[in-house]
Amino acid sequence: MVCSNSAGRVMKKLLLSLLVLFLSSLSAFAHAPNYGSGFTSTGLTLNGGATISGTRLRLTDGGTTEGRSAFFSTLVNVQWFITDFKFELTNASADGFTFAIQGIGPTALGAPGGALGYGPTTGINGIGNSVAVKFDLYNNAGEGTNSTGQYADGAIPTIPATTISGGVSLHSGHVMSAHLAYDGTTLTLIITDTSTKASFSTTWGSTASPLNIPGTVGGNSAYVGFTAGTGGETATQDILTWTYNPVQPTAFTWPVSTPITYAPSNCGPANDYSFYCAETPIFGQYHTGIDVCPESPGCAIGNPVSASSSGIVELALVVSDKTQTLCNGTSPTGYQINPSSSNLGNLIVIAHPNGKFTLYGHLDCIWPGVVPGLVVAAGTRIGNMGHSGDGDRDRTFVPHTHFEMKDRAVTGDSTNEGYSGYTSDLPDGYGYQDARIYINPFLPSPLTPIAVKVVAASSQTVFTGPKTSFASLATVAPGQEFVAFATSGSWYQIYLPNDNAPISGWIAGGSTTVTTDPAATQLLVSGASTSGLTIQAGPSSSTNLISWNQTFGNCTPKAKIWNGQRYVSLGSQNGFNEFYLPSNHYFSSANSCAEPSGHGPSTGWSNSTFLH
Repeated sequence: MVCSNSAGRVMKKLLLSLLVLFLSSLSAFAHAPNYGSGFTSTGLTLNGGATISGTRLRLTDGGTTEGRSAFFSTLVNVQWFITDFKFELTNASADGFTFAIQGIGPTALGAPGGALGYGPTTGINGIGNSVAVKFDLYNNAGEGTNSTGQYADGAIPTIPATTISGGVSLHSGHVMSAHLAYDGTTLTLIITDTSTKASFSTTWGSTASPLNIPGTVGGNSAYVGFTAGTGGETATQDILTWTYNPVQPTAFTWPVSTPITYAPSNCGPANDYSFYCAETPIFGQYHTGIDVCPESPGCAIGNPVSASSSGIVELALVVSDKTQTLCNGTSPTGYQINPSSSNLGNLIVIAHPNGKFTLYGHLDCIWPGVVPGLVVAAGTRIGNMGHSGDGDRDRTFVPHTHFEMKDRAVTGDSTNEGYSGYTSDLPDGYGYQDARIYINPFLPSPLTPIAVKVVAASSQTVFTGPKTSFASLATVAPGQEFVAFATSGSWYQIYLPNDNAPISGWIAGGSTTVTTDPAATQLLVSGASTSGLTIQAGPSSSTNLISWNQTFGNCTPKAKIWNGQRYVSLGSQNGFNEFYLPSNHYFSSANSCAEPSGHGPSTGWSNSTFLH
């Protein structure tokens, strides 16, 4: 093939980019488990009767009193990592399995039964120098019949334990997807039922109390794998696929060249995180991301879009538009199609070691070689800015990158309510976060809950973080009071209501703006349903405060406060307590179901039975 000098330079640049991506992927996958298409015995040490059944790793096969394990035979880096595996538990009565990291050796094995092939029993030691996360089917010591937990040094994996909730049942027989991410401080677990899409997540370790896996296992490298057990009751416990990648955490950055600017909304201001707009396409909902562009050359098709931080590509979706190509003009054959029902068009989702996920939407195209499973560094080019959406590559809105920070590797909301791009209430309650919290991190200081009062003559803004550069969530009016539970400098973190989950926000303190009020009466929400305590329009259960739901064309979402939150009491009547609400767009269920024309009430009421 003969190329002009110009074309040759372009081709060389493209080949160099592909080589960088390939080497990055190769270095991460070398000497680490990569059974993404199923198992062979290559690279594994199988112990106690664990076998390869077809392309499955069969830990237990339905027999009684089985204790088994399977470890990758080569030491891997455990300073930080992301690992994903799918599992299926058939005829699942007892006992369960663990994902284990240990420094003993690839033949390590604990006791059967409730020890899950990890812990001890009489005459059998547990696996020392280890950390394990369990998936527990049986109630041996009060842990329940559907639990998880994190254990160390071969301890019996019973209690303490965390009940697996959110509609995820280890007894369902469904294929489950497990995602574990570790950044050197915190270990995050996400379990997703691949049939129902129900999801559960939990974490171990924190900045204040880090989980030190290398320190526990005895070094920066260790053996990784699985253990399992049965007792008098049994289960067939299969691991279907497994990948493990050491991914060193790096700081989060903007996905476009800095300084940045923002794409405008149809309401005028920037289409920022949690922005509420009554115009198309939001129609009375809240924006889940930040529509970001480089300040120069502005919001234009073709601007580079890069990974915000190091991680692994989880999703790479393209629209079905017949003009769609990769960024080098080649066909996107083999890429998963993002259906026309999705408003985010061509998109990438990346998993990060801190347990979070970033989404990059409306891309004009995906960069060649960027596919699920690829390990990327911060700044790796993943695509070009565009305005794709709803099945089309070329829409009419201003090109930009819709940038989200979220709790799961999904295109919509992480809580599986069916939203995409917009939510009926503040998006924090639906598993989204303002990305600035990670780009400009801060460390809150715990505070004994205390009421704070707006003493300013004007309303004060509540932000996602303790600076005015963070996104706006709401405003609070003069004279209103809320309960603060953390500080950062002069800022207070306060409890906020939400349709879907407990949330909070930050307000600036000051002698002329917001001050503490130790004399205020606090109400602690306690004993209410895990789905929240409904806020009423008045001191009666006859009318709720509700939200307009443009996505589904109804008014089903109810405003709620949540167990563990605190609010300031304004008094009680008829078995209901009144308390302040921030600015919102709630309205009474006695009204017609339609997009509200203005702000909702400044106070609400809830059942006194659950307010203490």
